[in-house]
Amino acid sequence: MFKTIHIKSTSAACCSARGTLSACSDPALCGSGMLPGFAAQRIEVVNTLEARFQHALLDVLLLDPALQDELLIVDLADNERAIVWKDDRLAYLLGAGRHALWLASGKLRVERFSTSEFRFEHARLAVISSTADATKFLDGVQVNSGEEVLLFRDGILIGRLSEGLHVFWKGTGKVAWKAVDRRETTLDVAGQEIMTPTRLRFALNLIVTYQVTDRCGR
Repeated sequence: MFKTIHIKSTSAACCSARGTLSACSDPALCGSGMLPGFAAQRIEVVNTLEARFQHALLDVLLLDPALQDELLIVDLADNERAIVWKDDRLAYLLGAGRHALWLASGKLRVERFSTSEFRFEHARLAVISSTADATKFLDGVQVNSGEEVLLFRDGILIGRLSEGLHVFWKGTGKVAWKAVDRRETTLDVAGQEIMTPTRLRFALNLIVTYQVTDRCGR
């Protein structure tokens, strides 16, 4: 007995039967119900227009040569991250692990990065840092005009940041920063009563203008 399941040209199916897991990316075969090799007990239909393919048994499915031909596989080591662009638009930020992307979803481009470089620089930094996924992988500090920021990693001063947006990979140590106001500042000291040796009393008001020029005290 056959059960007809309609698989669109923009979809694929994951099929399981008698403890065996396989994939069918051919709509003609799946649509007729004639699944290769066995009568499937359970069929999961996935949308291949959604670039990222996620499955609890992804490593098993990737053993299927036919499915491998349909996917772009991105394997990332513990110190690697990747940015996926789909049709020149930001699609995903990926962490360590194995990831699969449907080639049929669009024009895909993957950029790989090493977190050992610590600082993340990119021509489209503003776009990348504004995404929801960015908070999982990136830390950032915006340095305003008239400020300078001292950057520390694991308690050690490693740099001074000028005006602009600066972004760093998470998981590379304990990162902290301290902003220093470089603008000229005026401090008004309230009146202080002073008595002279001749017992004359007078009030002293003090206005101090200062500017930080050496933020490290050297």
